[in-house]
Amino acid sequence: IQLIEKGKEVILDSWVSRNELQKILIIKKIDVNLFTNTYAKDVIDYFICVLNNTKKIGDCPVMHQMLSMFAEKNISSQEIFMICALLKRSLISFTFQNNIASQTLVEHINYIMDENFSGVIKIYDDIINQHVKNIQIQERKFIEYTNAIDLSTIVVKTDLNGIVTHVNDSFVKVSGYESSEIIGKSHSIVQHNDTPTSFYEDLWKTILSKNVWQGTIKNKKKNGDAYYVYTTIFPLLDDNDTIIEFLSLKNDVTDLVLATQKAQEAELTKSQFLANMSHELRTPLNAIMGFSQILSSRKDTPEKFKDYIGKISIAGNNLLNLVNSILDFSKIEAGKMETAYRVIDIKKIFDELKILIEPQLSKKKLELVLPNLTNETIYADAQLLKQVFLNLITNAIKFTHEESTVSVLYTLDLEQKQHYFSICDQGDGIKEELCETLFEPFYQGENSKKNVISGTGLGLTISYRIICEMHKGKIWVENNETSGACFNLSIPSDLEQIL
Repeated sequence: IQLIEKGKEVILDSWVSRNELQKILIIKKIDVNLFTNTYAKDVIDYFICVLNNTKKIGDCPVMHQMLSMFAEKNISSQEIFMICALLKRSLISFTFQNNIASQTLVEHINYIMDENFSGVIKIYDDIINQHVKNIQIQERKFIEYTNAIDLSTIVVKTDLNGIVTHVNDSFVKVSGYESSEIIGKSHSIVQHNDTPTSFYEDLWKTILSKNVWQGTIKNKKKNGDAYYVYTTIFPLLDDNDTIIEFLSLKNDVTDLVLATQKAQEAELTKSQFLANMSHELRTPLNAIMGFSQILSSRKDTPEKFKDYIGKISIAGNNLLNLVNSILDFSKIEAGKMETAYRVIDIKKIFDELKILIEPQLSKKKLELVLPNLTNETIYADAQLLKQVFLNLITNAIKFTHEESTVSVLYTLDLEQKQHYFSICDQGDGIKEELCETLFEPFYQGENSKKNVISGTGLGLTISYRIICEMHKGKIWVENNETSGACFNLSIPSDLEQIL
């Protein structure tokens, strides 16, 4: 037994190198080194311990692990017998090669191997039976999942050329085609004429690249009516990673798409109405404002009436600002806001703005700190960009405490290809929970409750649309409840990103 223990590496090599075992490992795609180092070494140690009476037959955890691996590789009972027989042959051959063979030793080895083999077969049968039960459970689950998908989802299978090979009842119900009318024909039979060829070219390019495609498709029923399906197409692959067919799972979203279209049409109608209404209101308002100024400037107008006229003028100005904001907002909503992109001087914009807001600054004794600019330029719509800065700086003035500072910062990030601006006030800041709604239409924050600062509630929304949608930039707020808030915006410096 001591000689056998010393020669276990020779026994191991003899066992693993036998042609019959090598053939089994190759056919079942089992790595030889994995088999040798993970299982075979410990199995030989186990048999030596049994020969030496330090272990009982069957007390070998690695044997269970090896048999589980064999079961996963679909190794048969006959192949298990062959593997065990080859080990026994290697053990007995070693005893003869080293002149230690005797009838007693050979009989002992035969007994141990035979007893162990009967235990191995029993364990292997138990493992196989458990595998069969697991497969049956998985099959039942698969059937349940398939039935659930079949009842709730449109299922279509096609070959590599788009020829339909299978449809379920949901497809028949939605499309109006019987399965016999569509199987064997191209799936293009349900394609709607409104869908451009480029759409399907992109779809085929995706799935032929073995990628999953998802999107909403407009299809045509047998009677010619349109219907919409949200579709997921899976390329199905064989063991060689080759596409064999395509599986398409679809959900009918016709009602959702039509409802969305109606909502968009209603939104467009609303925007057009607001634009028309705002235009009609401007004419009488301008007349009121004009006559108010004339009456206020006349020397024969009593002071009492001048006070009334001043209040009319203030109210008229506020209403005119609201009408102008609604008009701008409705133009953006309707996609009718005219743009004129060009290279503009950033310093010139801020110089012009400073003149416009000087009265507001003086009234609150505020200092406007502008960036130190020389020849910096930006590609944008000058009028729209000026409107955004005017909105943000005017808001900063409104919320900044008297005798404080409003700051404007500017940097150009050459690596990110972005212009960055920040307009910071020295007010009370913005509560965190209000930041998400700042850019919604008619939002006035705390002002609507306090009623201390007038505004239309559209300035930030318009600014957001101008920067994000019309200049492909970003706008966000960083608030600090102790020292005010900063409104930040970025605009691409790369012309191609804007156009």
